[in-house]
Amino acid sequence: SVLTFLIDVISSDSFNDVCVPIIERYPWTFGFFLIHWLSALSVMNLILSVSVDAACEARKMSDFDTAALKKAAFRSTAEDILVMCKQMDEDSSGTISLKELFDGFHKNHDFYTSMCAMDISELELDSVFHILDVERHGEVDYTEFVQQLYKMKSTDTHTNMMFIKYDVESVSE
Repeated sequence: SVLTFLIDVISSDSFNDVCVPIIERYPWTFGFFLIHWLSALSVMNLILSVSVDAACEARKMSDFDTAALKKAAFRSTAEDILVMCKQMDEDSSGTISLKELFDGFHKNHDFYTSMCAMDISELELDSVFHILDVERHGEVDYTEFVQQLYKMKSTDTHTNMMFIKYDVESVSE
């Protein structure tokens, strides 16, 4: 019955042609063919596991490379935003007001594009400004603005928590 099981379920057609006549004539060879079959199965399993492991490792490296490229692109964008903030600083005070920020959002296409690239809408821009204007002077140092914007957008959870904090403070006032 074990031989029938091997023939019908596990083995290939060549097993019927080659091995069955030998096993029928010399029953002790069944153990030899079973060990051979198990060894082949083990080697195939090892090859499969190595292939899957290599694919997983390649995926990890791909994710790491993607994160590194995204971080480099964001740093480049942050540097560009700093230059734009200097240009939008109408009174050359080294700070940017909410009005200057909104004027830049509406009039400076590059600034608008940069904000959109960071998923910051016009509504969120107001929240971001007020989050960073801790002392409520109505102005934010634009170097600090860019640095904090980078920190806020580099961690999604942190960004969301900052927006929630601002919204809760707004409601409570």
